[in-house]
Amino acid sequence: MKYAHGVLLLCLSTGVAGTAAAQEEHCPLPGSIRELPHGLYLVDDPGSPRWLGIAQGGVGGTVTGFASGIVRPHADDETIGFLRGCSYHLQRGEILLKHDDGNDLVALKNLPAWERTEGPFGIVYYECTGPAQACRFSR
Repeated sequence: MKYAHGVLLLCLSTGVAGTAAAQEEHCPLPGSIRELPHGLYLVDDPGSPRWLGIAQGGVGGTVTGFASGIVRPHADDETIGFLRGCSYHLQRGEILLKHDDGNDLVALKNLPAWERTEGPFGIVYYECTGPAQACRFSR
């Protein structure tokens, strides 16, 4: 009986985690990004995972706007891929924000917002140029 109870708890917790993992999100809104000392940028919204970015080489200042979201498609399915991050314009330069937890496998949502682009050496990626809330995905 103790074993069955443990399996039931495991199944329930997996189901809850699976549901949470499929929650839809989007690139953070520019106004939600905080500049901290030493070139650190952080989105600490209680309803979503933390996003983190580090400015380097003389870039910095307040976030002035959204630039783009980039996803590199998975080999088997172009609607699933690896989120390379969301980039933003700063007073001096740009910054790339990534999920703090390192989980970058996503399923694209709002497909019309993501434009398929072929870069150097035939590298295919999807780019969403905004607004930030249009660049939706689920993890």
